[in-house]
Amino acid sequence: MESRSVHYEWLLILAVLVSMLVAPSAAVASPLAQAQRRSTFGLAQSPGTRLVNPAAALETAPLSEPAADSPVFFARPNYLGVYHETVVGGWGWIPGQIVRTDTDWDNDGVTDYTSLFTPDSDGYFEAWGQIGGGLLPGWTVTASQGSTSKTLTIADMVVTSVDPDADTVSGTAEPGSEVEVFAWDYSGTSDDPGRTVSANSEGVWIANFKVPAVPGSGNPYEDRAWDIGYSSDGSVYQSDGDGDMTADFWEQRLASPRPVYRFRNLKNGFYLWSADAAERAYINANLTATWKEEGEAYAVDPDLNKSTLMRFRNIQGGYYLYSADPAEWAYINANLSRTWVQEGPAYGVSRTPVANGPVVWRFRNLINGTYLYSADPDERDVINEELYGTWREEGEAYFLRY
Repeated sequence: MESRSVHYEWLLILAVLVSMLVAPSAAVASPLAQAQRRSTFGLAQSPGTRLVNPAAALETAPLSEPAADSPVFFARPNYLGVYHETVVGGWGWIPGQIVRTDTDWDNDGVTDYTSLFTPDSDGYFEAWGQIGGGLLPGWTVTASQGSTSKTLTIADMVVTSVDPDADTVSGTAEPGSEVEVFAWDYSGTSDDPGRTVSANSEGVWIANFKVPAVPGSGNPYEDRAWDIGYSSDGSVYQSDGDGDMTADFWEQRLASPRPVYRFRNLKNGFYLWSADAAERAYINANLTATWKEEGEAYAVDPDLNKSTLMRFRNIQGGYYLYSADPAEWAYINANLSRTWVQEGPAYGVSRTPVANGPVVWRFRNLINGTYLYSADPDERDVINEELYGTWREEGEAYFLRY
């Protein structure tokens, strides 16, 4: 669900935070207006060098450089799963001089991964996926430049849902902790509406944009309602008290991810996958003697997965083949129509690999010729290591984009 345009989103966070730090009680200055200092919004990532050996960074980034004046460091963790890409960056650093980040994955005081970044002419840097194994709540990342050092402990804070009907953004955080939530106004004519909320005793926070948080305050940050509709997006962050922050993003798209359920035929042992709620309901209501639902296999986002996954049924055996390859469809229909019948589109997938995204592998049963599809790396390992005499992996069938 993310794109490199999030680079611009961090600029918006930057502008909002700078305004709040300088004059907390004043209206938040327009992030778009402040972002004009950067000539383009689709800038490439700041150059970074990943170093597994931390000692190499000591030689490259000596501590004799001058100190930066109150720099800010931010990080977005990936604890939603491996498909939630990490982001680190900051502003207020000395332009052109290396910023070194040291990540401690197990909090034993020993650096596990080091990266080097060079701030641009505005003292800003940002990088995606350049912290090695990722970031989890409780882990620490230290950004240093010269004699300046900022340490951020990753907060357990995340967006969990967006409700366009109620105009709310919600998530979880440490009970009692404060979270800042922004909705981005791209018109350039007004300030971004925002809410300051606290997580309840269960760790749940909700930001309501349907009505102003502080009516009549004169502060657009709290005094603006916002209609969360298709393509609405924004940011959420939690400060550590030193100006550094853990951050996340939210986005409301046209459709929510659709679960894909896997069914196993109790008589023949072959499989069926369906994202059709009506088909699922019919099977569970009428065909339980034949089909057993094994649960959700994965989910597909219709907004992001645009390639059709075609479903074919074997006329003799009754088992299924799924293909995202139009050339394979054409071959089956032209040459194997006595064996396979095309039933139509199953759901949307991606035909191109997604960085750090799920892969769906295809397996063929060597005994009866049926097919199995799996996006579970653990299941794939079991099949390849323990069931090699029955199932043979045919490779990557398609991909899933989130």
